[in-house]
Amino acid sequence: MATATRSMATITQLSELYGLTPRAIRFYEERGLVESGRDMFNRRLYDMDARERLRAIAELRRAGLGLEEIETILSLEDGEARHAQILDALDRRRAQLEGDLNVLRVAIDRYQGQTQRVAA
Repeated sequence: MATATRSMATITQLSELYGLTPRAIRFYEERGLVESGRDMFNRRLYDMDARERLRAIAELRRAGLGLEEIETILSLEDGEARHAQILDALDRRRAQLEGDLNVLRVAIDRYQGQTQRVAA
């Protein structure tokens, strides 16, 4: 039993490890994205599969993916299909960010030009 407990992580440990709030982890569990067990004190314990899913959720959320898209990705079986879906989603996000960056550059250039004309 001690070995099984060591391979499990608490919500507090995962919160610190992945930068998620305990409430967010419970929310992901309520949505069916991760599962937990309970110890004899009724505390949530997460196995390696749950930890990997939480790591993926945290990483993809930080990358700017929406929860619905993450749910779709995680519904796929592990393996090539899931990895391909993740790469496609991240490529779409990168393209969106590059477009946003171009809009930002144009706005900066415009306002810098106006500032230079006012100063002259």
